[in-house]
Amino acid sequence: MFDAATAFSVIVPDICGVLVFTLLVFWCAALFRGKGQLRYHFAGLIFSSAFLPILQVADYVPNLDPEIRNLVLSGSPAMVPSVFGAFAMVMQLFVYVWIVAKIVPLVSAIHSFGRIRALLAVLIGGALSQVVAWFVFMPFFAELVKRAAKA
Repeated sequence: MFDAATAFSVIVPDICGVLVFTLLVFWCAALFRGKGQLRYHFAGLIFSSAFLPILQVADYVPNLDPEIRNLVLSGSPAMVPSVFGAFAMVMQLFVYVWIVAKIVPLVSAIHSFGRIRALLAVLIGGALSQVVAWFVFMPFFAELVKRAAKA
């Protein structure tokens, strides 16, 4: 059954995640002495959010594993994934690598520096956005899962 409130509740953190990722990559690029302006950087990376549906599919597949659902409900970071969970996580890793490979040339062009510095800016910005996601968005998602489990 489609629930508009739940769909909206999932979309809002995704959009916020894109904005956080964009700001963190810009900040990291500025630390590496990138010359790009924030408006061009935002425009480029917001257009790159077209990868979000592909990323959503890659993020959804591991959630089909019941062990991962139990991980989200318990909030415990330690677990040994099942074979399905491990396969899904490897698929997810390939999608992330593909997206990073597409974003690095964009960041390199916007900030007028080489691909190595662009790769470092994207990787560090991405790692920092995952930290934000773990401490801000994950409790929100866990609450959604708990409410769905009660229904």
